[in-house]
Amino acid sequence: MKKIIAVFLFIFLLAGCSVGTETVPVTENLSFNTRVHYYNETYEAEALIDAQGNMTFDITSPEDIKGLRLEFTGDELKSTFDGLEYTEKNPQLTGAFGEINKIFNDIRSGDKQARTDDGEYFVEGRVDGCEYDLTVSPAGLPIELDSDCGDLEMDIFDVKITE
Repeated sequence: MKKIIAVFLFIFLLAGCSVGTETVPVTENLSFNTRVHYYNETYEAEALIDAQGNMTFDITSPEDIKGLRLEFTGDELKSTFDGLEYTEKNPQLTGAFGEINKIFNDIRSGDKQARTDDGEYFVEGRVDGCEYDLTVSPAGLPIELDSDCGDLEMDIFDVKITE
């Protein structure tokens, strides 16, 4: 009888380890560095996502646009560069960083869970006719983003949770 109980406990533990382990992508209260490849261009930036999901990118490379700040707040984009500031409501053409903002908003608003495949966690979706794939850590922190819009590839590193 003890062996039967032990076998049932073992099976229960195995089932318990595989059930209920959901990974929710973290898309708020983050700071990270990123390298973005979009069409034939490469950009580097420091990024911040606040508690409301607003995203700010401070461009660090290439040199000719170093210091450009892009702030996505709700339906508004504010660009600041070399003392000049421009704000646009409902921006249509936002380039690589606008696409990234839309994808993170889609993940946040869609209450998405990460699926696991061969030990890696992915969040897949579609926004504005473009498919994307966000790789996250087991804790849900973003690692890499790929989208078929503009052959967008984004490497994410030095991720920190902010408060």
